[in-house]
Amino acid sequence: MKKGKGDNLDCQNTRVYNYILIENNIYINVAQSIIGLHFYLFNNGKPFTFLERTTRSQLINRLPSILIRFVRVSQFTYAFYVEKRKYKNKVPLSLITTNHYGQCLLKLRQGEYKVFNLKEQKVKTILPDYISFLEAENRISSTKEISQYEFAPDLINWSVKERYLTEEYINFNRPSYNFSSIEKVYMEIFPIIKKIMTVKNTQTLEYKKFMQERVENLSKVFQKMNCHKSRCADEIAKIRDFCDNVIKILENNQSDTTITLVFSHGDFWEGNILTKNGDTRVIDWNTHKHRSCYFDFYFMLFMLTTKNSHMDKINQLGLIKLSRVMDSLFENFYNSLTKSGFFNQDLLSSLKNSNIYRYLFYMELIILKFPENNITIEQINEVNTWVKRFKLYEATVKKNGK
Repeated sequence: MKKGKGDNLDCQNTRVYNYILIENNIYINVAQSIIGLHFYLFNNGKPFTFLERTTRSQLINRLPSILIRFVRVSQFTYAFYVEKRKYKNKVPLSLITTNHYGQCLLKLRQGEYKVFNLKEQKVKTILPDYISFLEAENRISSTKEISQYEFAPDLINWSVKERYLTEEYINFNRPSYNFSSIEKVYMEIFPIIKKIMTVKNTQTLEYKKFMQERVENLSKVFQKMNCHKSRCADEIAKIRDFCDNVIKILENNQSDTTITLVFSHGDFWEGNILTKNGDTRVIDWNTHKHRSCYFDFYFMLFMLTTKNSHMDKINQLGLIKLSRVMDSLFENFYNSLTKSGFFNQDLLSSLKNSNIYRYLFYMELIILKFPENNITIEQINEVNTWVKRFKLYEATVKKNGK
């Protein structure tokens, strides 16, 4: 691991940089040359999935992937050229100004920015102003801890005062998975999840205490949502009804006196996985903590159902495909856990109940999606979409008699 440097002068830069919006929360430094941007994106932008998408031309889509990538990079670079001309002509544009240098800037939902210096192979996360000094300190401390693991990026430097941290930029490709090639999930995904969940010791809680804590968490969530009742009453009611049903199911199925918690990434899907020549790295660790044993397993699979559709849409076909393979996937993953040597026999026997752990995942994800600070309407709508996804999956399973 590289030795990081804290609170250095990396950010003590009086120069400011303007980034203009090109597409999908992706901003480009206006000082960046056209040719330079094309070079960096084509050679060092492998994790950027928007550069891998197929084009509208079926003829181009038949070309080798490297040529499709060249076309996509050229299209994006041209879009930057157009916006840069507008900027020079004083046309009002969506703009972000910061003293952090890079070629690209990504604006995230929670107010964070990621600034990519593709030349120096660094990515800098700028934390939002609304978080406290203590929260910034905890976030950076947490990233330091994660960076010691071989599958996580190295932490290069940071500043609690300036609210940023700089990590290694990993120029690997993002893999792609689907339910048609499920063996690839067995071979590539399961070992990564096992590696994550076994880097720290398990935690065991009394089932009753675990449920009590989660119910209290949900109660606080709904209290915070009250300020949006006038605009989101229907969505809030649907989320509450679903949570009440999940709690009822879990409380009626207390077959085990304890629940096993393992280390979890919390946002484990193919977008946060990078691979190259058998080397696999996992990025974006700001949601990690101990959770129920199969959280990352279920999150990955439900995220696969959203492929080829927007996250705010429900992909019914994807959920049907998942329902057909879920039992075999769970059995295969459970068997791999029994062979890992990490769990004793008592723990293994408690991990067999796929239904219980699936409902635990539903509850934990809803809690995760609502931050500790103020809840927004966008977050309510996102969770409502997840609830619709879960309900449709359960209805599909019930219809098939599973």
